[in-house]
Amino acid sequence: MSRGLMDVKGLHPRTLARAGIQMKKADKDDPHKGKLLIPREEEQHIKYQRLLEHARREGRIDGPFSCSTCGSRYLSKDQADRCCHEL
Repeated sequence: MSRGLMDVKGLHPRTLARAGIQMKKADKDDPHKGKLLIPREEEQHIKYQRLLEHARREGRIDGPFSCSTCGSRYLSKDQADRCCHEL
């Protein structure tokens, strides 16, 4: 039985024993136990990729200048200074 299960206060010992049995059974019934799971490649989301590329072209990602407050990247120092200036 796990230590976390024993730390529960106010439960009857029989309840704790039943919970321990259920946990062991669930562990045995796990079809993935001991197997290497290889994640499948995720499908690309076209709109996300397009928006990401657009932001890169505008300099909002990987631009040479960054906002000192939030860290957003811009192509010019002036744009970076104006980013969080309104706040």
